[in-house]
Amino acid sequence: MDTSKHGCFNRKAFKKRLTVPNGYEHRKNSVVGGTAAVLKFKTIPFVMSMECQHDKRATDPRCDGCKWR
Repeated sequence: MDTSKHGCFNRKAFKKRLTVPNGYEHRKNSVVGGTAAVLKFKTIPFVMSMECQHDKRATDPRCDGCKWR
């Protein structure tokens, strides 16, 4: 029997918001001349479920003691 824990076992809580890439902004480069593409970022809310989604968590021995159970 496999006694290793699942990867979600007592992991840290997810952050409520995260920063993701949101396109590019073109800026003039005064040193070399021309333009440079600079990555832009956007903060969005975390929308995935924060609870355990394992359908057999009540009977899976690898879930025993997990705070997400």
